[in-house]
Amino acid sequence: MTRIALFFFVALSAVLTAIAYSIGGELILALAALIIGAFWTLSLVRRWNWVTPVSLFGGCILAVAGFILDLSPFLLTAACFSALLAWDLADFTHRLSLAAPDDNTSSIERDHWLWLAVVIFAGMAAVIAAQTLRVKFTFEWMGGLLIFAVWGVGRVMDKLLRKQ
Repeated sequence: MTRIALFFFVALSAVLTAIAYSIGGELILALAALIIGAFWTLSLVRRWNWVTPVSLFGGCILAVAGFILDLSPFLLTAACFSALLAWDLADFTHRLSLAAPDDNTSSIERDHWLWLAVVIFAGMAAVIAAQTLRVKFTFEWMGGLLIFAVWGVGRVMDKLLRKQ
């Protein structure tokens, strides 16, 4: 189940980014998104764990470039969110493969899916709310959001560095 969802989120991320670029008339960048998705899928099959963070970075760079080119924000946000979910599931499946044979992996997997379901529903609600609500942010709100973003990036970097 987890590996199927992993491949689904990788494909969803690549396809949504490619659709956003093809709607905007940027066919070469749409092809680049599909190539990143295909390479990420191949790396998952071959169990090349180093490709996952690189593919996540490449997918997010394409999403940011799409925002700069004024492409569909809904498609690009959903694609980036799918890439983050795929990154989490890739790391989780790698950690599950390192579990001892007598570990209760089904319980660990169930707990992870429970938390991931909460993240998926909250994330999709945030994406939908961001597309429907128009709010003017003051400087104070932007500063708070910037601090929150820096804290989040710091947490991700801490997690990545702790693995090594």
